[in-house]
Amino acid sequence: MSSLIANKMPRLHRMASQRWPWVVLLLMVALCYYGSYYRHGVNFRDEGGTVALGAQRLMAGEVPIRDVALNYNVMWFYPVTWIFKATGVSYVAVRVYCFALSTLAAVLGFLVVEKARRDSGRTGVPWVAFLVGLMLIAVPGMTFKNYMPLLAVANTLLVLYGTAVPLCFPRLWRPAVAGGLIVGLTYLIRIDLGVFFTVLWTLMLLARLAERGGSIVARARVVAVGITIVWVLAFAAHLPVLWHATARGYRAEFVAQYPNWIGKLTLGLVQWKTEARKTPADNVAQPGAPAEKFRREILKRPAFADAKNVKEPWLVYAFVILSHLPLLTLGVLAALACWQWVTGLRRGETTRPLAALILIGGALTVFPQFWFFRPDPPHLSEFMPCFWAGTAGAWFLIGRGSLFSKRLLAVLGVVMALHAGLYLARMINDRWTGTIAIRWANKVLFEGDNGVRVYVQSKEIEDLRKLREVIQQHAGPEDCVVAYPYLPTVNLLADRRTYERDVYVDNATAGRNWNAKAIGRFEKFKPAVIVFNDWAVNMHEDSRFTVWAAPAVRWISENYEFAGQFHFRERFQVYVRRK
Repeated sequence: MSSLIANKMPRLHRMASQRWPWVVLLLMVALCYYGSYYRHGVNFRDEGGTVALGAQRLMAGEVPIRDVALNYNVMWFYPVTWIFKATGVSYVAVRVYCFALSTLAAVLGFLVVEKARRDSGRTGVPWVAFLVGLMLIAVPGMTFKNYMPLLAVANTLLVLYGTAVPLCFPRLWRPAVAGGLIVGLTYLIRIDLGVFFTVLWTLMLLARLAERGGSIVARARVVAVGITIVWVLAFAAHLPVLWHATARGYRAEFVAQYPNWIGKLTLGLVQWKTEARKTPADNVAQPGAPAEKFRREILKRPAFADAKNVKEPWLVYAFVILSHLPLLTLGVLAALACWQWVTGLRRGETTRPLAALILIGGALTVFPQFWFFRPDPPHLSEFMPCFWAGTAGAWFLIGRGSLFSKRLLAVLGVVMALHAGLYLARMINDRWTGTIAIRWANKVLFEGDNGVRVYVQSKEIEDLRKLREVIQQHAGPEDCVVAYPYLPTVNLLADRRTYERDVYVDNATAGRNWNAKAIGRFEKFKPAVIVFNDWAVNMHEDSRFTVWAAPAVRWISENYEFAGQFHFRERFQVYVRRK
């Protein structure tokens, strides 16, 4: 028996050294993990309601961007409309789709780390890559925004392949073609990520001019062809959508998104710098100020001092550490990779350090949205999947340096392991990060319209049913229901349409004339039901709907009849049109 086991050990070791068994195991883990909670919980203010409602409106014939503000690009929504043609409008079907995206992201994250490990010259079992894949499954990021980690990891993997192949056209054209098409698809889903990866591809190819072998003219020719392929195919991926946009009459709006996104990024950075220079006194609402003189600030980055205001201070401490530690890790890795690349220029050994820099750059593509605009746990979980894949891969690639580098990397490896443990401890219990935590308190089945058939908390079930009943009692199938400040799931579970072009609004996006315009729309469209809650969207008092939208709230209370108050973490107030 022992001899039989001994004979099989080499075969088992060879199989364990291959990629496919680990990929299969990751798929099985993801199926069991996500399958245990894909129908648990409903969140009125999440992307799920937006994606499903937006896709439903597109299926009903409304024109993208012109009639429905997508806030992302069109391919964020159109795959969902294709799913709905098979399943009908279904909130749960969107969840299954999004968890499939997270599963793919985990597999690609595994492949990123495993390719980096093999390119570094290491052999053996890819257990580190597998652990990274498990982390990506355990904390996939915000449900219904699963595109973000997937796009970051997929693009990073392709740029990594482009870095590893010899600098000659027969070998470069395949990763360049695949990379250009995926970058184009990325633009069609999320424009800022498309910009970042276009820049990353371009910088990577330009950096390869410094490689040895052949003449500089020959290398420049290959680099120019590679950049051209990526740019041209990224544009070519847009042609079917441009044709569709022309046929549907929204081509101008579709094209205008691109400079608008660049403008938003620039404006957001300027706003962040402005807010960073403000003193606490600047952020105090002035007594007697006009109702629409509200603050326009991005979400405040938590600090250790905020722990005194919460029941579980360790959550704040952990989040502050988790927010800043990636900068330290990426900074150390980037410094070592840059040093190895510079010193490698003399020896002609630049491939590994350049690949490490590419992985670090890929990890940073989702960082700006978290750090500059929404520094909260959900957006941290959105940034971290590519961070873990990129840093683990870079750690392998730059591990062949000097004795000092090896010692520093050994210390950094311990820090990364502790970082991973803290990350899992903090994030896996947070329902907003896409984890199994959403399952634990949700035990009772609620059945709404449009596939909103999910398990919720027992204390919520009665109010959910009453809310749906009140809406359907006072609003017919052709009537409009509007919900503020960001409650798309209200329309979804009651199956009632909205006239609002953009279902997301807060004090930072509304504009100073929002109240007057909203009242004008109330008078024009005469919604049958108006729903709002007083959620502090940006975690300060001025971001509550009853504060910045006080004129609209006053008009609603004077012209509509109060129909009840329902509780789902916040108080939902419902007003119906007087007969």
